[in-house]
Amino acid sequence: MITEITINYDNNITPLCEIGKKYDTDKCSIRTTGHSHPYTNYYYNLLKDKKDEKITIGEVGIFRGGSLNMWGEYFKNAKIVGFDNNYEYIDKFNEQNTNKNIITDFMDIRYENSIKDSLEQHGPYDVIIEDTNHFFDDQIRFINKAIHYLKIGGTLIIEDIFVNTDHRTGKVHSKDEYEKHLNNNIFKNFKKVYLITLDHINKNSPGWNNDRLLVFENKL
Repeated sequence: MITEITINYDNNITPLCEIGKKYDTDKCSIRTTGHSHPYTNYYYNLLKDKKDEKITIGEVGIFRGGSLNMWGEYFKNAKIVGFDNNYEYIDKFNEQNTNKNIITDFMDIRYENSIKDSLEQHGPYDVIIEDTNHFFDDQIRFINKAIHYLKIGGTLIIEDIFVNTDHRTGKVHSKDEYEKHLNNNIFKNFKKVYLITLDHINKNSPGWNNDRLLVFENKL
């Protein structure tokens, strides 16, 4: 089942934080404008030992491409695949992208077949990150499909989990709700599942309060 933990990074800054700031991604704990989630601290500690490995990272949700550029600069030997359902974001990123290790493709997480077809084409993955619309039902649908495309020992991460409720829908994003709606077989197939509340002195998500990660660690 899901284990809840809290991690407070205080004012800690990692090399990945610095790169994230350079590309202005809201995953960066030291971003100076807009939302600033402490995810770069978590990702650095999780993945620093794989920095030079030929891993595959899939991220759903391109927007302006800041996090794709961050992954591409930090993981120089990795294959980075960015997915989105908005061709405008895909095209704009591709126009400025100069990193041959970063590719993009279409995915709409509202539809199971789109998740399956897109992940299947480019996987399997060492890390899959979902950072799209943050709607509960879409997250559940994505988790139930995406777990099948992780490598042994891989990690699936759902970003921007609301601490209390989604202000747009009133939906509760709690441990109990995720456990209730996820397929029970998921918990049998993963070593650990964490709902992690992250804090940092520079954390900033006013009006959203969604600085949590739902992390699935695959069995070795």
